[in-house]
Amino acid sequence: MADDRTVASPDVIAPAGPPPVAAAGAVTGPAGGPEGRAARGRVTTQLSAWGPALRLGGLVWLIFTALRYVVAAVVEYQFQAGHGRLRFGLPGVLSLPFTFDSGYFAEIAGNGYFGERTSSTWRAFFPGYPLAMRATSLALTFDVSWGRLVVAGALISAACSLVATVLVFRLAQELAGIRAGVCAALLLMVWPAAAFLSAAYSESLYLVFALGAWWNALRGRWWIAGLLCAGASLTRINGVFLAAALLVLLLVRVARRQETFRVHKVLAVGVGTLGAVAYLGYLWARTGDPLAWQHAQTEGWGRTTVAPWTSLVNTVEAVGLVSDPFQRAQFVIDIAAVALCLLAAGYMVYRRYWAELTLTLITVLVLASNASYLSIMRNTLTIFPLFVIGGAILARRREWVTSMVLTLSGVWMVATTALFTLTRWVG
Repeated sequence: MADDRTVASPDVIAPAGPPPVAAAGAVTGPAGGPEGRAARGRVTTQLSAWGPALRLGGLVWLIFTALRYVVAAVVEYQFQAGHGRLRFGLPGVLSLPFTFDSGYFAEIAGNGYFGERTSSTWRAFFPGYPLAMRATSLALTFDVSWGRLVVAGALISAACSLVATVLVFRLAQELAGIRAGVCAALLLMVWPAAAFLSAAYSESLYLVFALGAWWNALRGRWWIAGLLCAGASLTRINGVFLAAALLVLLLVRVARRQETFRVHKVLAVGVGTLGAVAYLGYLWARTGDPLAWQHAQTEGWGRTTVAPWTSLVNTVEAVGLVSDPFQRAQFVIDIAAVALCLLAAGYMVYRRYWAELTLTLITVLVLASNASYLSIMRNTLTIFPLFVIGGAILARRREWVTSMVLTLSGVWMVATTALFTLTRWVG
C-alpha cells in the first residue's frame, strides 16, 4: 500500500497542485492533434478516478445507512408500544432517525425563528439545514407540514451523507490509494456517532459543504471553495473554523511555492464566513442583542465559556456525581473524544498537516471550553480530517488491526443507533 510520503506536499490531504484537467482549456492544438488527444486523455483519467469512489464509497454508504435503518426499525418494533412509528408505513420508517434536535429543525423550517409558535432557544440552530428542509419539502410536495418536513429531513441527510462518503473516499484515495479511500469511507460510516449522519441533523449537510470547499481549495479554485464554506458557515458555526483552516491551507501552499499569493484568494476565503455573519447579524437586527446566538445556547443548554482545564475538571467531577448511567457514560465518551482529537492533532504536527491541525484544534478547543463537555463525540463528525487521515493510517496497518478497529467502531455505532431510537441521548 502506498505510503502518504509519496504525496507532493505533506501539509495537505490531496495532491497540492490543480489536477491535469484544469489545464485542458489551455491546449491550442487542433482537437484531433497530439495536444487535443492528450487533453482528452487527462480528462478521462480524472473522470475515471471517481469511479472507485462512486462504486465502493457508494456501496459502503448504502450498506451502513441501510443497517442503521434496520437496527432502528427492529428497536422500534420490539420496544415501542404498538410498534411505534412503524405503524405509519414508509413515512414512519423515514421518521425513525427523527429525534431530539430534529424537531427544532422542523419547527424552524415550518415557522421560522420569530413566529407565533417559536422559542428563543431555537436561535441556537443555524438556518442552513432548516432552509434546506423547507426548500426540499416545497420542491417535492408544495407543502411544509410537519410530516413532509420529516421526510425532507431524512432525504437530505441520506443524500448528503452519500456525497460526503464519496468525497472522503476521494480525499483519502489521493492521499494513499484506493484502500485508504475504502478505509476512510468505512471509518466515516461506522463512526460511533454516525447515527447522526442519517438523522435529521445538520452534520451531513455541513460535511458536504466543508468537504466540497476543501476539495476545491486543494485545486486552487478559491472562489468556489469560499462560496461552499459560506454554505457551511450558514449551516453550523464550524464553518468559521473551516474558513480559518482554509486560510492556513492557502498560506502554506504559497510558502511551499505550490501557488502564487493573490489578495483575491484571501478575499475568497473570507467569503466563507459570510453565512455565519449573515445569520448572527440577522439575529442582532431582530432582537437588538449582538449576542443573541450565544444567549440562546446558554438558555437552552447551559453553554457558557470557561477555560478548557476548568471544563475538564467539571466533567471529571460530573462523572462521579450524576446518577444516570447513560449521562455518566456520555461524559466519559466525550473525554475520550477530546483525547482522540488531541492524539490526532499530535500526528498532524508530526506529518505537518497544518491546515487540518488548525481545523481540529479550533473545533476541539471551542467544544472543550464549555462549562462541561457536551456533544463532543457527535461534533467529531465535523472534523473530516480524522476520517481522511485515519483511512490512510488504517490502510497501512495489518488487515486484522484494520478489521478490529472498524468492527469495534461499528458495534459502537449500532448501539448508538439503538439508543438514539429509544430517545436516549448518545451524542
